[in-house]
Amino acid sequence: MYETVKALELRDALEEAGRTGNMTRVEQLVNEMAAESEHLSRDQLLGTVLFTLAVDAGERGDTAAQTTYTQMLAVYCSEEAVDEVMLAAEIGEAARQGWLEPKAYDDLAAKLAALPEFNAARQLFAGVERREHPPEPNG
Repeated sequence: MYETVKALELRDALEEAGRTGNMTRVEQLVNEMAAESEHLSRDQLLGTVLFTLAVDAGERGDTAAQTTYTQMLAVYCSEEAVDEVMLAAEIGEAARQGWLEPKAYDDLAAKLAALPEFNAARQLFAGVERREHPPEPNG
């Protein structure tokens, strides 16, 4: 519950920062949350929330907000953190779909090969099938 409240506070602070340019509250929340996290760095945490806000804005058709959050991602997060966020998004989408065409599967598997053996991303990817065509719908 506490983590959810903090995440909502961070989202609200980022939305405000997107409008005003003032990152003070964002920095405070990100630093607090990163200090309490066992798995996410400050950049990964901030990058994940900014990426989610950008995607949500795009899905709503709010291109101005999408552009703002994408720019904030580039400015306030390291290139490594952005790459990690994008990789997590790719893996998440593949896991939701349950399969990938061979080239996409192989490309993603190559990216994952560089990660530690027991990384959660590897575990999630283990459930993704390499297929030429989508599975037949259950009927």
